[in-house]
Amino acid sequence: MKRLILLISLVITTSAFAQLVSTPHSILNDMPAVGAKPIVKGRSAAKPTKCDGDTSMFPSYGSTAYNSITIKKGSSLGQFFDAPQVMTVSGFRFFGFSVTPTPAKSVKINLICNLYKAGADSLPSGTPIASDTIMVDTVMGSSIPLSRITLNADFGKPITVNGNYIVTVESDSTTALAAVVCNSYTNGDGKKRNLCVGSVSGKWYRCMSLNIGGTVFNSHMQMYPFVGYQLGTDFTTTQNCYPNLDTLYFQNQSKKTVTSSIFYNYYVYYNWEKYSHRWNFDNMLYMNAVDGKYKPTSKKNLKVELITTVYPYNGNYCSDTAVKTIYFRPGTPSLFQAAQGCKGDTVTILAAADAGSTLQWFKKVTDPKPFFEGNKLVIYNCQNTDTFFVKAINNTCESGWLTVPFTVNLYPTKLTVKNDSICAGASANLQASTDYGSVYWYDKATGGKLQFTGNLLTVGPLKTDTSFYVVANNKGCMYAGGAKLVKAFVGSSFAPSAPKAPADTFVCARGVNSVKLTASSSSSSDTLRWFADATGGNPLAKGTTYTFSGSKRGDGFVYVESWNGICGSGRTAVKVTIKDYPNVFGAAGDSACSNDTARLFGSTPWGQLNWYYKRIDTKPFYVGKTPLITGLSGKNQIYYKSSEGACFAPKFDSVEVVINDIPKVSSVTAPSVCAKALGNMTAKVPFGNVYWYEDSVATDPLFIGSSYDLGLMLSNRTAWYQTENNGCRSERSPVTVVVKARPAAGFTWNLLWQLKLNCVPISTSGLTFVWEWGDGTKKTGLPGVHQYTQAGSYTVRLIATSNTNGCKDTADISVLVDHTAVKNISKTRLIAYPNPTSSGQIIHIDGLGECKVQWVDALGRNVGQSSVCQSEVLVPSGLRSGLYYLNVMGTLGYSPVTIFVQ
Repeated sequence: MKRLILLISLVITTSAFAQLVSTPHSILNDMPAVGAKPIVKGRSAAKPTKCDGDTSMFPSYGSTAYNSITIKKGSSLGQFFDAPQVMTVSGFRFFGFSVTPTPAKSVKINLICNLYKAGADSLPSGTPIASDTIMVDTVMGSSIPLSRITLNADFGKPITVNGNYIVTVESDSTTALAAVVCNSYTNGDGKKRNLCVGSVSGKWYRCMSLNIGGTVFNSHMQMYPFVGYQLGTDFTTTQNCYPNLDTLYFQNQSKKTVTSSIFYNYYVYYNWEKYSHRWNFDNMLYMNAVDGKYKPTSKKNLKVELITTVYPYNGNYCSDTAVKTIYFRPGTPSLFQAAQGCKGDTVTILAAADAGSTLQWFKKVTDPKPFFEGNKLVIYNCQNTDTFFVKAINNTCESGWLTVPFTVNLYPTKLTVKNDSICAGASANLQASTDYGSVYWYDKATGGKLQFTGNLLTVGPLKTDTSFYVVANNKGCMYAGGAKLVKAFVGSSFAPSAPKAPADTFVCARGVNSVKLTASSSSSSDTLRWFADATGGNPLAKGTTYTFSGSKRGDGFVYVESWNGICGSGRTAVKVTIKDYPNVFGAAGDSACSNDTARLFGSTPWGQLNWYYKRIDTKPFYVGKTPLITGLSGKNQIYYKSSEGACFAPKFDSVEVVINDIPKVSSVTAPSVCAKALGNMTAKVPFGNVYWYEDSVATDPLFIGSSYDLGLMLSNRTAWYQTENNGCRSERSPVTVVVKARPAAGFTWNLLWQLKLNCVPISTSGLTFVWEWGDGTKKTGLPGVHQYTQAGSYTVRLIATSNTNGCKDTADISVLVDHTAVKNISKTRLIAYPNPTSSGQIIHIDGLGECKVQWVDALGRNVGQSSVCQSEVLVPSGLRSGLYYLNVMGTLGYSPVTIFVQ
């Protein structure tokens, strides 16, 4: 009978109300301080530095004390580590021992050391990818130094990991206990990072969902992986080919390496990470910062160097270097002078560009290769007018196009002069003409002063003979015969006074092509005569008026003089310009973004080009070749007509301007979700696309589409969206999905007599519970006690719901309801009243004499003792509201009494 009683005692008293158990040992840190040795290696992102091995002792940093926590088969503890890059894990160091039983004896236990991939929830995923087994023995004594229990798990070879991982330890024993070391959970050494993990009833939890004796397990497991990696430093910029002297920004890619990881670089732990990165900007500025920025003082190619150093927790410093040249974008080239020359000559065209850039010359902008590179283009024996297109190149950076019209001018081959004879006091009309170019009039044959440019020089009134010298010049191409003499001969007879001639005027070649000219004489006896030539010829008409008609564009002249019957006054020229609206060449519309400017183009050989928004407009909004358009939307017709002076084309023509509107977001949604749920953010647009980016400067989109599915959410997530339509993009805007805390739905259980299951949630604060017992029945709330009618294996489901945010979590745990080999011992059931009661009140327990009772809370903690006198007992003061068990001390003959304290 005694043997059976002991067995029952074991069944009843091993209820696991607390999720984890700490041993009573004092763990002493006698490990020597670790010092890192510097080692500097310079490589590149393409050829990364192979760093020495490291033991990541991050979990030990910030430790104020150490505790040991028990483990057994199916009950593991572990520590999470990130892997921002491909690396290897060859094993890990930890501290463990076999817990001394009572009575004390040697107990050997195998500890199973595993390496897991971490899932999206930062818990072990799948089966271990590497394992090692270490046998440990009992360590006697209440104080245990770390040096006595140091263990090294060895996976036999380096295991490559390319994502977050977790190292864990469990034992192979279901009865004997082993223990592993963590830093102080009572002092909160885990800093609420929630990086350790533990399994309860076969289900994994993050450490802060667990507790030890009611204290949150805010700790780090002292497990230090042996890692190896290659350090590849890199940085990017979106401002290569920078156009001006604005500040340049450089994005460090350190988050893709161990450099920015708190697990491997202790500078990150101390918030010193900026000292892990040293920027050198063209040997002009040095700075320590994660991301770099630099404002160049002059437009030139910049050498940017980034030296990144990892300061490991244990091992040698490791550095890597990335060097890149940031190129400037050259400005559009310019010409020193107009590109022209004389036919048959050798002509040099000089162009200027930013220093450090190279000029490339093309026949067409679509040509794949230039026909010449350099600042000085030499054309031998030039024959034909041509057009060249020039741009400046600096590595892959290109300027805008410079259009170079090259004109070939002919040498003048003729220079014809015509003298004039006049009476004294008259004006002379001297004439000279050439086949190409213009006629220039000088007062001397060589070295004289320029007097006039043109074919007709009117000079006077003259009293004596007067001479001039003319040369023919076609834009620098000179008549080979040199200067010619042109002379006005003055006779002795006196001429009448010159008439009052009409002002110069114009006609339109197409349209109103005639004009009536009117002149007057100061003497009524003089006759007005109209001529087509400046000298000689017969009069076209006599009288005060003459009608001029012209149909060919150019300058027309009519000459009028007063005639007294003997001498003329000298002919006064009346210039009638025959204007004509030009044809329009190369008219082109444009396609532009709504936040940009559309650039139109049209060319005329003379005159001007007038641009109108509507056909009915009377005034153009722009006059010229290249109007800039803003403020339009969609497809538009922009109208134009050419003119010369007041001579306009009779009809409009048009070009199409397509303004690609940037989509405006009609709504943005990013509903908050519970942790471990699927997240989504949506930006709705009426047309076009939505691009999603990691941040405001990322170049590669994460996703293209209105609705971006984020997958499993564990923490708040911010992404930046940008709308796009036909290459037109909006500014980027951030949107955040807020993740609400999810409760941890786990529980421990023990079997009571007979076929009664008692379940205790791992956390109760602020939660409501629904139990599904696996036999078709349910229960809401606490206590989690269920009476089964048949023995067997059941899967109990607990659904925990947060009263704060409504988030739910579910735990499915298998339980065995079976009393095989256990004999029932009759127990007396006690009745207590009043129940519920309150702290400090007296309750009555029928059938109980003088004895002592122990108060146990729902987490299995002993919270007080009371004495029973005449079947009455005092409820201890200070008890919080909740469920308590009242155990009669010193005997197993009574069932526990359930008391509800309000």
